[in-house]
Amino acid sequence: MVQVAQDVNVAVEEIQLVQLQDEHAALELRLEQLDALIYLTPDEQLERKTIQKQKLRLKDRMTSLKPS
Repeated sequence: MVQVAQDVNVAVEEIQLVQLQDEHAALELRLEQLDALIYLTPDEQLERKTIQKQKLRLKDRMTSLKPS
C-alpha cells in the first residue's frame, strides 16, 4: 500500500513538472518576442521583468520537483 502511495506521488510530481516546463516554455517564447522588438514601451519593459521573475520562480519549483 505504501508503494502505491509513493507511485501516485511520483506520478503527480511528474505531471506538475511537465506543467511547469510548459509554462516556462510559454514564458520563454513571450520573452523572445519582446526581445525581438527594437523598442519596448514602459508596459513591455515591465512585462519583460515580470516574465523573467516568473521564469526564475518556475525554475526553482522545477528544481525542487526533480529527483535528486
